[in-house]
Amino acid sequence: MNAAAILNHLWQSTVFAVVAALVAWALRRNSARVRFGVWLAASLKFLVPFSALAAVGSGLGARLPEATAAFPAASVAAAPLKPMVIPITVASLPQASGVPSVWILGGLWLAGSVALAGRWFWQWRRTARMARKAEPRAASGMRLRVTEGAVEPGVFGVFRPVLLVPKGIEARLTAAQFAAVLAHERCHVRRRDNLWAALHRVVETVFWFHPLVWWIGARMIAERERACDEAVLGAGGDARAYAGGILGVCRHYMASPLACAVGVASQSGGPLQRRVREILAGGRGRKLSRGRMLCLASLGAAVVLTPVMAGLLFGQAAPPATFDAIAIHAVPAAGSGKRVMGLHIDPQRLWAENMSLRELILAAWGLQPYQLRGPDWMSGDIFAITGATHAPVPANEMPALLRPFLTRQFELKVHSTREVRPVYRLEVAPGGAKLKPANRDAAPAIMPAQRFSMHLEGRALTLTGTATLQQLVDFLNLQFDRPVLNQTGQMGTYDIRLTFDPKAGVPGAPAGGGPSIFDALPEQLGLRLVSGKAPVDVLVVDSANATPAGN
Repeated sequence: MNAAAILNHLWQSTVFAVVAALVAWALRRNSARVRFGVWLAASLKFLVPFSALAAVGSGLGARLPEATAAFPAASVAAAPLKPMVIPITVASLPQASGVPSVWILGGLWLAGSVALAGRWFWQWRRTARMARKAEPRAASGMRLRVTEGAVEPGVFGVFRPVLLVPKGIEARLTAAQFAAVLAHERCHVRRRDNLWAALHRVVETVFWFHPLVWWIGARMIAERERACDEAVLGAGGDARAYAGGILGVCRHYMASPLACAVGVASQSGGPLQRRVREILAGGRGRKLSRGRMLCLASLGAAVVLTPVMAGLLFGQAAPPATFDAIAIHAVPAAGSGKRVMGLHIDPQRLWAENMSLRELILAAWGLQPYQLRGPDWMSGDIFAITGATHAPVPANEMPALLRPFLTRQFELKVHSTREVRPVYRLEVAPGGAKLKPANRDAAPAIMPAQRFSMHLEGRALTLTGTATLQQLVDFLNLQFDRPVLNQTGQMGTYDIRLTFDPKAGVPGAPAGGGPSIFDALPEQLGLRLVSGKAPVDVLVVDSANATPAGN
């Protein structure tokens, strides 16, 4: 997530919290349980960016078939070896200079998050140790333990909560008061308040710098305590005994609040005098009317579904980016001379030399030769294309800008499918891999081929470079007409040197030029190619014009 995305998420979550505050104010005379749900939603919104919901919608839309959609290139390759289909040269995009302030802010954020996480982990460990040492007692509807520590009663634990009560509390409270305190804690267990509190602590740890996060936390505690008060009184609890129990706990145990637990006398549960007054007055908010319930449900559905629908509609309906200026012209046949072709890219320009329609489609859709099926005439006429953009485009995205142009000029109609085809699987040979780990990670390459250099001496081709095995497979995919799947399980970066005869095994080629790729891989790298079959993504050209529009 980049800086712009983070800022977008922060202001969206801030606006959501403000709207939640207005909704909670409108429901101030209703049940505290409803207001707690509103504040919980405001907290969880910080963990769920709207962009993630939009991505869900975009992913759903991606399941719909689309002729010009980005086509996934299979991770595959084969033999016999052929010359590289489309040589590509790339001028690197200008690199942005470092911004020290970003690193400083990132360091401050990380330090704050680590400090908070460490503090809360230490509190949790201390309370967990106290719970292990506490003496189990029988209690209806919950696991109760009596501790020697002079702490307020509280529920500890998320998935298997236990109620910790201080030893001797029965002597400080009447039986009715103690029963009311237990009823309050049972309510916390039923509501899973420790789970919601733990989730909000995650929010506080990640977004500790945002003041609204801490305000939301205080409102959640206040409303959860009121919700439990309402539940106890709604179940027929005696208001005087209940208020007396809370005052008794505050009098004897509030000096030692229980960390990482929810208790009957939580300090953030609102001003104690006001809370006791509400309890003695009945302390039960009005139920939601059908109208308010419908409005609240509609608002919640709108918050979730609006970004999902936006991703579904705009993520797919937006036309693909294309060149601001582009031209195409036919190239006369070169006769018996050798055709020099290529696709050249710099940050704002692309030009294709001496390429057939088939080769242009392969480049535009990022396919290997075995991934394209269409009429043979597409390899006949040769074209040159020059395109320019007003702004820099990443080199690996530039060829895709050809798709809408080729679709329009040649009236392409295509569809994607998956076919089971012969493949080679790159595996570790029985003797084990002979791979030399790289001393350092190489900088990422824009094109897989740039990981390697090639040197031809006689018929022996030497391939050298620092790369992962997947990048080796990607390079081989540029040479082969059958897929190769990377099934080595090797995840590192290696210094690779491979020497072989590209023509070894080709019918009619003389022997003695060196080992074939099948012999060289086990001998030099401890890898092997094994024949098999696997599904391969294929783009099928249903129809196309041989001459571009306007020619």
